[in-house]
Amino acid sequence: MKKISLILIVFTVLISTNALAFDGERKGFVIGGGWGPAIQSLDHTYFDNTRKTDVGIGISFLFGYSWNEKNMIVWQRDGIITWTDSSSHMRSLGGICYNHYFGSVGKSLYVSIGAHPSNDYFISTGGFGYEFIEHFQISTRFWHYNETKDYHIYITLSAIAF
Repeated sequence: MKKISLILIVFTVLISTNALAFDGERKGFVIGGGWGPAIQSLDHTYFDNTRKTDVGIGISFLFGYSWNEKNMIVWQRDGIITWTDSSSHMRSLGGICYNHYFGSVGKSLYVSIGAHPSNDYFISTGGFGYEFIEHFQISTRFWHYNETKDYHIYITLSAIAF
């Protein structure tokens, strides 16, 4: 647990350090990542007619393009790491997301919507957050499997370079 936490902290600091290499405008190429608490709820009705809910550490990675200060399209991958007495598990999902910022860089609410289509199911995502200083934001993201009743909720502190 301590080792994973240390890796996540180093990853967040490295992403924010790399942010200094960009021009500080929320326009052009963007890359980011973060971590925080997460919850997943999985429907096991096809196995034993139960629902399993786990709490763990959520991780997030994104990259994409912002065509102006308010709008960006990104590929975002979110994952959750959970532990049992004997092992750890990771489940992740990702897709294309559109983020809209309502204010200027460094002090802005934003919303996010996205989707991950596949052959077997369709996953939708939505969320909101606040960029409290330049390159750092806190967000809540909700992923939902439309064919089942499974869902994931992430609250992440992220660093994003632009």
